[in-house]
Amino acid sequence: MRNVAIKWSLLILVLVFQACDKEKINTQRMSGAYSVTEYKQFWFSKGNQDSSKTTGNAGWWGLYDSDSDDFNNVSPSSTFKPASWKVFMSKPGGTNGLWWETDRMSIKTLTIHKYVDAGNSPFVRYTVTKKRLRQMELQYIESRNDTIVYKEIIVLKRQ
Repeated sequence: MRNVAIKWSLLILVLVFQACDKEKINTQRMSGAYSVTEYKQFWFSKGNQDSSKTTGNAGWWGLYDSDSDDFNNVSPSSTFKPASWKVFMSKPGGTNGLWWETDRMSIKTLTIHKYVDAGNSPFVRYTVTKKRLRQMELQYIESRNDTIVYKEIIVLKRQ
């Protein structure tokens, strides 16, 4: 009976360590410099698409692993700041001092944060809609009263 308890304890420890390794591996997998190969914006009126704009070769992003368990550094190019980042512009420092994190276990979201003060940290959350070996597509949707008013798609290619 004691041997069974020891085996279960060891199994649980192995699973916990594997989960931690998976989080670190996914963060490292997402880290790097990316070209913004395409930036698409869509505006909606009363839930219907009203207009759109597509920009090719919009700049670059650097998503760097700072070896922090919680947040990592974001280095956006000075030429590319998506419209969704307007939440950062009204804060001290604008887009300086941004941090990123992923849901880590499955890489389905990418969240960009700015630490301002406790309980008042704006963020933008993107859904990872496509993931390929050297490319990923991010989607951001803004809605009011359960109606879409703005959507953007950012296509990133690893440099």
